[in-house]
Amino acid sequence: MSGYSLKRAIRSPRRLAAISTLGALAVFAVASLGTGAGGPRTVRRAPRLPALTASAPKKRNILLILTESVRFDSVCVDYRAECDSTPFTNRLAPSRYPLLEMRSLSSTTAISVGVLWSGLLPTEMTDAIRTAPMLFDFARAAGYDTAYWSSQSTMFTGSAAFFAALPLTKRCSGADLGAVPDDAGADDPRVTERAKREIAQLREPWLAVVQYANTHYPYRVRGDEPFQPATEDKAAERTAEFKNHYLNAVIAQDRTVADLLGSLRGSAAGARTVVIYTSDHGEAFREHGQLGHTTSVFDEELHVPTWIDAPAEVLTSAEREALAAARKAPVWHVDVTPTILDLFGLWDAPAVVAARRRMTGTSLLRPQRTSAILPLTNCTEIWGCSFKNWGVTRGSLKLESRELDADWHCWDVARDPLERHDLGTSSCTELKRAAEAFFVGLPREAPEMRGLGP
Repeated sequence: MSGYSLKRAIRSPRRLAAISTLGALAVFAVASLGTGAGGPRTVRRAPRLPALTASAPKKRNILLILTESVRFDSVCVDYRAECDSTPFTNRLAPSRYPLLEMRSLSSTTAISVGVLWSGLLPTEMTDAIRTAPMLFDFARAAGYDTAYWSSQSTMFTGSAAFFAALPLTKRCSGADLGAVPDDAGADDPRVTERAKREIAQLREPWLAVVQYANTHYPYRVRGDEPFQPATEDKAAERTAEFKNHYLNAVIAQDRTVADLLGSLRGSAAGARTVVIYTSDHGEAFREHGQLGHTTSVFDEELHVPTWIDAPAEVLTSAEREALAAARKAPVWHVDVTPTILDLFGLWDAPAVVAARRRMTGTSLLRPQRTSAILPLTNCTEIWGCSFKNWGVTRGSLKLESRELDADWHCWDVARDPLERHDLGTSSCTELKRAAEAFFVGLPREAPEMRGLGP
C-alpha cells in the first residue's frame, strides 16, 4: 500500500507537529523545516519541471475558491429557486455543475490543502510538501500566470517563507490584509477586494486561488443575521443556537464570495474562466459528540460543498457531460488536481506521467471515477493531532475509528448519511485490511501524538 505510513511517524515522534491553530499555508513550512538537530531543512525540494505543452482545446483561466470549515448542508450546492443559506452565489451561478458527494480526506486544513494542491493522499503529505510538484508548478511550466490570495494567517514559523517561494505573480496572506485577531484570519472582504483588483493584472491564461478564512471558529459575522436564535455560547444545551451563529458567518462569507464572482463574470476574462468552489473540510456540531473539526472523519467534518461553473463555450460537450454525470457520484479532493491539470490540457502530457503515477484521483472532466480505497486522517507527520482518529473509504463505504473506540466502525453514507447504524467490520473486510496497511492499527493503540507545537 503506497503512502507515508503512520508507523514511520510513530518511529520518529519528534517529527510530529501538533499546532493548535494553523493557517492553511503553514502546513508546508512545518513539514519542510523539520525539527532535527541540524537546524531547518530546505523549505522545498520540488522537482523542476520542463516546459509543458498544453493540449486543451482552448485556453481557459481557472479560479479556485476555497472556503474554510464550510459543511455540505450549509450551502446550496445545486441551484435552487429559493436558497436561504447561500443566496448570493446561488443567483450568480445558476448553471453550475454541483458535485453532491464531494468529500475531503481530512478535516484538518493543513492536510486537506496539501491534498488539493498536490493530488497526493493525506498519508503522503510530507512527500507532497518536500518533493512533489504542486498545481502552481504545473501551471507555470505550461505558461500559465499564477496567483494566490488568502485571508488566512501565515503567522507560524517558516510558513511565510514557503508562501513567498511558491511560483506566483500575485499573492497575499492575512498578514498583508491587516490585523489577524483570531483563527478566522483577516476580514474576508479584504481578500476579495485584493483579488478583484489584481485579477485584471494577470496575463491569460491564469490559475488563481482565493482562500477565505472567516468561517473558521469563532465564526466572523457581519451584516444581516437571518438565522435566529443565535449565540456564541458553545454550551452543549445551546448547540442549535451556536450552529445558527455559524450559519450567519457562512451567509456573510457567501456575500463576499459573490462579490468576487460577480466582478469576474462582468469582466472580459470571466468569459474564459472556469470557477471551482469547495471547502477545505466541514464542521461538526456534536452530531457524534465532537464540536468543530480535526477530531473525527465523520461526514459532518468531511462532506464538503463543491460546484464547478463555466460559460458553456469554455468546456467541451464531453467535459460537460462528465461533470453532469458526476453530480451524485462519490468524488474526492484527490480528484481536484487531476481535474485542473485536465483543464490545463496536461493530464495526458508525457512529461506529467511520473507525477500522475503518484496521484490516486481522476479528472472530473472524464467519465471514469476514482475507485481506489482512500485513507482518511487528521493525524500525519505534519500535523500530529491531539485526538487520534483515522479510517479509509471507497464509494459510499467508510471504516473509521477514534482513540476512544475499541474497534473499527463501518458505515454506508449513501444509505445512512448521518452515520447512525454501524454495519460491523464484517461488512467492511476489505476496508479493514486496507486500514491496517495504512495505519498499522486502531487509533487507541497508537502512542501519544501531540507533537511539538510551533
